[in-house]
Amino acid sequence: MPELYVDYRLRSMFSGAPHINDMLINIKQLVVVKTDKGDSNAMNSRASSPRAAAPANTPSINSHSLGTVTLKDYSHPKPTEHNTPLNIDVTTPTSPIPPTSPVSSCSPS
Repeated sequence: MPELYVDYRLRSMFSGAPHINDMLINIKQLVVVKTDKGDSNAMNSRASSPRAAAPANTPSINSHSLGTVTLKDYSHPKPTEHNTPLNIDVTTPTSPIPPTSPVSSCSPS
């Protein structure tokens, strides 16, 4: 099951410069789909995300893992699918995030 944990300061979310303390990302499979028109879901999600001012802090990504990236390409007459196993698993030893963390959490600022 995909897991995303974000520890942030709630008040900073209203200021336009969110302060993210810690982050945990765990994705078993990432699927990128390229349509027959050449558009992809990865590029669409990047374009639709709001462009805020650069945050004053850099989040500490304590743990991240990514299993497989799957590319489904429908832009050619014969659709193709490529699976690339990455099996990336990086954990910072000082991670304060509990193993059974909630989807998101707030820290008082």
